[in-house]
Amino acid sequence: MGYLKSALEIIICNEKIISKISNDKNATKWAILIPILVGIVSSIIGLLANLLLSSIAPELNTTTNYLLILSYPITTLIMVLIWTTIIWILSKLFRGKGTFIGLFRNFGLSSILFIFGAVPIVGLLTGVWGVVTSIFIVKSSQKLSGGKATLVVLIPIILLFLLYAIIFAFLVSSMAQLIQ
Repeated sequence: MGYLKSALEIIICNEKIISKISNDKNATKWAILIPILVGIVSSIIGLLANLLLSSIAPELNTTTNYLLILSYPITTLIMVLIWTTIIWILSKLFRGKGTFIGLFRNFGLSSILFIFGAVPIVGLLTGVWGVVTSIFIVKSSQKLSGGKATLVVLIPIILLFLLYAIIFAFLVSSMAQLIQ
């Protein structure tokens, strides 16, 4: 129960625990296990929501994909690794002093926050809080100032939004040309 408690401490931005987990070798296995468990629980919640929706409104013809239970846990772990890699590289550009594994341990444990990410409003709120948590994780584990940690976390998010905006604009202009 100790690492689950630490995970909860991380998502409430306890910098002392974040620093401790960064250097705790035993936390590595939990940083792998928690995203996998989050993926399993999230996929089950998604499947149940899909089944409920299809029973309430069969005309929507939703398809239940049982492969989610197999793929989502691995996808969740891979996403934690990708996020950790991007943030670690950016933190090094901002002269961060922490290690990749220390950052991964904290992001892995903090992924418990996203267990209910499939629920629409809750998913949005956990996403916003995930950004806040990420800033504190970067600040404490990479030994950066609050401003630099904020930049490290916001740069990839802003770039992703810009990419989505460009793709959306391209799709809209393509559809407009088809209509004419």
